[in-house]
Amino acid sequence: MMEMTLRRRQFASLVLPMVAAACGASPDPNYYTVVSRTGPALPAGPKIVMLKDIGLASYLDRREIVRSSEGYKLDIMANDWWGESLGAMLARVLVAELGQRLPGSSVYAESGAISMDPNVVVGVNIQRLDADKAGTLILNAQVAA
Repeated sequence: MMEMTLRRRQFASLVLPMVAAACGASPDPNYYTVVSRTGPALPAGPKIVMLKDIGLASYLDRREIVRSSEGYKLDIMANDWWGESLGAMLARVLVAELGQRLPGSSVYAESGAISMDPNVVVGVNIQRLDADKAGTLILNAQVAA
């Protein structure tokens, strides 16, 4: 019985400091989102527009924000996270912006609950979305309608 008690105490003396350090080392993350911006409305557009699910470069498909991919090295903001998946967030914002700019059109996302026969299907591939060495945001994307 004495031998068992010593092992438990030794285990606890090793594990408790590690648990305490792990809890204290990572504060609550900061969450960020992207919002739509107003822009000019177009007088005419297709009646129904469907935005396909956004294709996202794999290095961007993470909860942490990628600050840069310069020099073949990812600079990840470990404690700054997207508030939702980046692809879904960008799709939500693009649907809102397309709806605002095409007031005569019904715009919906492919992954949403709404389904109609679209007159136009819009596809977007995001290949790069991070900053260069100077801190300038670089967006490299393909868009097809």
